[in-house]
Amino acid sequence: MRVPSSGDVARVIVALPLACCAIGLAGADVGGGRGYPATPWRVSGPASVQDLEEARVIADQHQALSISAEPAAAGDLDSRQIWKVSLRAEKPLQGESARYALVGRSDSGTTVTLRFSQIESFVVTSSNRKSITLAVTVWPDISPEELLRTKPSYRQLADGYRRTVVLTMDLKSPDGRPLAFAGPGEYGAVIPLEKLGPGTKGDFYAGHPHSVDPRRFWWAIPSIANDKDYPYRMIPMASFERGPAANQG
Repeated sequence: MRVPSSGDVARVIVALPLACCAIGLAGADVGGGRGYPATPWRVSGPASVQDLEEARVIADQHQALSISAEPAAAGDLDSRQIWKVSLRAEKPLQGESARYALVGRSDSGTTVTLRFSQIESFVVTSSNRKSITLAVTVWPDISPEELLRTKPSYRQLADGYRRTVVLTMDLKSPDGRPLAFAGPGEYGAVIPLEKLGPGTKGDFYAGHPHSVDPRRFWWAIPSIANDKDYPYRMIPMASFERGPAANQG
């Protein structure tokens, strides 16, 4: 996976709607119907597939994960939420990069990589001392090329473009350190994969009503974000509402 350069970030951030500036002040209407659509695109939308690819790299690094487990499977794991989640080895080494994807093996032994920006949710189906198996719901399962070509509505995207992928992941890095979902910084939340028992659920689109960062939704081009059914919306505070519309180009 290519790490975005400062130029990549600049090209996408310049298109961020004004509502993004109020991310720390505004709540979110995940039920839809009110507020500005949470989207990284202006009214005109992305100009090219490259724009979408660059936005997708940024979206990988701004996803939110909710973890929940049935009491019988939870052990000492409470339900938790991780903002700007990554997958990394515990006690990371200096200069070591975090991952923003699930990498594992299919039943046939093929290596499978699922980027965070294309994952809707997962369920732990089994685990042992060395590995964990996940049934991952991939959504939206659409390439930037097809997204730009077909320009679906949100309802079309939500009703299709979804598949399930089963993959098995190692619980530890090659040097023996436990792998974990982790938030940013030294004091971010950390959930080791070995704590995720069968039945544990992970959701990238639930449980974060105040963390709807527009950069998460690389796929929310105008045909989707302007759909009346689009649920991810920013509600600016009263003082902010006196400013210009959020997504004026």
